[in-house]
Amino acid sequence: MESFRRRILIADDNKDIHDDIKYILDTSSSGMEEYQEAKLLKKELFGDRDAASDQSETVIDIRYSIDDAYQGNEAVEMVRTAKESGDPYSLVFMDVRMPPGMDGIETIESIWKIDPDVGVVICTAYSDYSWNQIVTKLGQNDNLLFIRKPFDHVSLKQIALAMTTKWSLKMQIREHIENLENLVAQRTNELTETVGRLREEISLREEKEKQLAYSAHYDSLTDLLNRRSFYTSLAALTGNGEDRRDSFSLFYIDLDNFKNVNDLYGHDVGDRLLVEVGRRISSGLEGHACMIRDYVSKDGKVKAVFRLGGDEFTAVIEETDRGTVGEIAQKLIDMIKAPYFIASHELDISCSVGICVYTSDSTQADMLLKYADIALYEAKKIHGIYRFHELSSSYMHLNEIRIESELKKAIERNQIDVYLQSLVDTAERIVGVQALVRWLHPEYGELEPGQFLHIAQKSDMIITLGHYVLRKALMYLKKIHESGHDDLFIMISCTAREFYHPHFVSNIKSALDETGIAPEHLKLNLEDKFSFQAAQNALAIIRELSEMGVQFAVSGFETAYPAFAFLQQMPKDTMIKLNKAYVQNIVADKRNRNFLLSLMDIISTWDLEVIISGIETKEQKQLLDSRRCILQGYHFNMPKPFEDYLKDLGQGV
Repeated sequence: MESFRRRILIADDNKDIHDDIKYILDTSSSGMEEYQEAKLLKKELFGDRDAASDQSETVIDIRYSIDDAYQGNEAVEMVRTAKESGDPYSLVFMDVRMPPGMDGIETIESIWKIDPDVGVVICTAYSDYSWNQIVTKLGQNDNLLFIRKPFDHVSLKQIALAMTTKWSLKMQIREHIENLENLVAQRTNELTETVGRLREEISLREEKEKQLAYSAHYDSLTDLLNRRSFYTSLAALTGNGEDRRDSFSLFYIDLDNFKNVNDLYGHDVGDRLLVEVGRRISSGLEGHACMIRDYVSKDGKVKAVFRLGGDEFTAVIEETDRGTVGEIAQKLIDMIKAPYFIASHELDISCSVGICVYTSDSTQADMLLKYADIALYEAKKIHGIYRFHELSSSYMHLNEIRIESELKKAIERNQIDVYLQSLVDTAERIVGVQALVRWLHPEYGELEPGQFLHIAQKSDMIITLGHYVLRKALMYLKKIHESGHDDLFIMISCTAREFYHPHFVSNIKSALDETGIAPEHLKLNLEDKFSFQAAQNALAIIRELSEMGVQFAVSGFETAYPAFAFLQQMPKDTMIKLNKAYVQNIVADKRNRNFLLSLMDIISTWDLEVIISGIETKEQKQLLDSRRCILQGYHFNMPKPFEDYLKDLGQGV
C-alpha cells in the first residue's frame, strides 16, 4: 500500500463549497475500513483460493491535508507561509469570484509568483472570464485545470488525485535530481580533491626525484656537476649518441697549496673559498664550456664544469686550437688568482691547469683524464701556469709508475740506505749529522731523494719509507755514539704526510726505545712549506714529542708572515733551517747578504738556533763566521754511506 501526504488549499468565499470539497475528498479514505471488513468476509466464505489475486490488489489510501482561505489575499499569504516553511501546497481549488477582494485569476497570478509548482483547479458556476481570456492572462500551463460547479464527485476525486500525484512525482523527481546533483557535486569534489592530492603527490615525487638526481649528479658545496656526472658526460661526448663531439679540450684545474688555507683559517673558510673558485671557473668559461645534458631538468642544458672533489675541478671546452685554448686557460688562471675576501680575511691562491685536446681520430677517450692529469702534474711543478699534454710527458709518467712499483720492493731488498753528512758550527766542529736517504737502484745506480721521494709522497709508501729511514738512521747514530762521539745528534727530515699519520708519535717512541737513543739526540726537520700548517692538532703532536725531549727544525720561508706566526707557537729549542737559496748569492750580491744576516739577527732575538745548508765555498762560510749558527754543505763534506762516514769521523775528518 502506497501512502501519500498531500496539502490542499480551498480558496472560495462560500463556506459550503469548502464543505463539499472536503466531503468529496474525505470519502477517498473513509471507505478503507469497509473494504477491509468485506475482504475478511470474502475470506470466510470462499477460503484462501483467491489469496494470490488478493495480494495483487492495491488500495490507494489517499489522505489530504486541507486548509481554507475565503479571500484571495488570504490564499496568497497561506501559500507564501507554506512555501517558506518547507511544506508547500500541492493543489489549490480556486473560485474565480471572491468579492470584495481580488478575484481568482489575480490570486492565481500572485500564487504562481510565489510557488510556480502548485497546481490550480478553477471552480466556478459562472466566470467573468472566458477560457481563452484565462489562458491569455495566465498562459498555457499544465498546472491549471477547470471544473464547474456543482461538482461531479468522481471528476473532483480524479482531478485531485491526478494533480496531487503529478505534484508529488514532480517533487520526488526534483528531489531525486537534487540528490543526484548533490551526489555528483560530492563525487566531483571528492574527485577534485583526489586529483589535487595526486597532483601534489606527483609534484612531491617529481621534486624528490629532482633532489635525488641533484644529489647524484651535482656537488652539494659548489653546485657544480660532480665526479659521477663528469664520467657520464665524458662518455656521452666521446660516444656515438646525439651528444657526441668530434673534438674538444679538457681542462684539469687544481688549486695550489689549498691545504694551507684549511690549516690556517679552518675548513669553513676553505669551503667558502671553494665555492667562490667554482663561481669564477663557471663565469670565466662562459661561452667556452660545452653545453651538455642536465640530469635534473629533462630538457635542460648545463655548462660542462665539474668539481671532482677536494680542490680539483674539470671543464670541457669547445675550442681546440692550442693558441686559443691557451688564452682561455691563462684568463682563467688570472681570474682565480685575484684576491678573495672571506670572513674578514684576504686570501690569495693560484691554480694550475692541465690541458688535453681531444680529437676522435687521435686520442683515446679513456685516457683523456689521465693525459690531463699528466699535464697538470707538469704545471704544478711551477704553480700558477697551464700545460698541454705532451706524449713525452706520458712516457715520463709511465716511468714514474714503474719507479713506484719498484720502490715497493726496494725496502724488502735492502736497496734503501741512509747517507750521513756532518753539521758543523762556524769553528767547523761537528755538532751533529744529517740523515739523507738514498736508493741504490740495481739499474739506475744511486738515486737521490729528488728522483723518487715525490713519487713515494703520493701514497702511503712514504709512511713505510720514513719509518724505515728513521730506524736505520737511529741505529747508525747508536754506533756513532758507541764509537766515542756520544754528544752528536742526528737530524732526520719528515714530510707532512708522515707527521699527520696516526701512528707517527708511537713510531718515534718505539724507534727510540729499540735503539736506546735519548730523545734529545733526535731532531726532526719539518720539510719546506710544512711549517705553515699551524693547525692545533699539528702543534699538539709537536708539543707531545717536545715533552719527550725530541727537538725540531723548521724550514721554508717563501711566505714570511705565516712562517713567523707558526714559529711563535713552536717549542723554544726549535731550530730554523735556511736552505741553499738564502746563501747562493750572498758573496756577489750585497742585498742578498744583508737580507740573510738581518734575518739571522731576527731569529737570534727569539733565542733560536739557525742551520744553514748549501754552503759550498770558503767565501760563503767566512761571511757567516760572525754569526752563531750550524752549517751544512759540500764545503765541509759530501754525504757518505755510514761505514765511510764513520771511518772519516774516526780519523777526525
